[in-house]
Amino acid sequence: MKKIDGVESAEASLNRGSARIALKPGNRVRLEDLAQKVRDNGFTPKQSRVSVRGRLARTGGKLLLDVLGTGANYEITAQDPARQNELFGNIGKTLIIEGVVPATEGKGASFVIMMENFKIEGSNPQ
Repeated sequence: MKKIDGVESAEASLNRGSARIALKPGNRVRLEDLAQKVRDNGFTPKQSRVSVRGRLARTGGKLLLDVLGTGANYEITAQDPARQNELFGNIGKTLIIEGVVPATEGKGASFVIMMENFKIEGSNPQ
């Protein structure tokens, strides 16, 4: 993982079956790249905890986060309908989304970020 451009540090624990990857500010790393690297090393990507910065958009009834500088777009959803509605009120704004990405199966699988918290860039967490 440390060889991926934009990775600041990476720690793996085979006992816990987990890895912690810290990215450099302004990195261009995509979730797909990290998941593929895990597969290339003979492991199966699991659920991930993320903090992602991007511009919120709406396509049809879905919320998408356009991750700045990467060209990646991820669907954003919240289990709580009220939290989902809060997101809809921030279309076009740059947000930092914190949440969980469920495990995906195979190359080409789409990633969905299950939002737990968000903040408008430069403001306090929502």
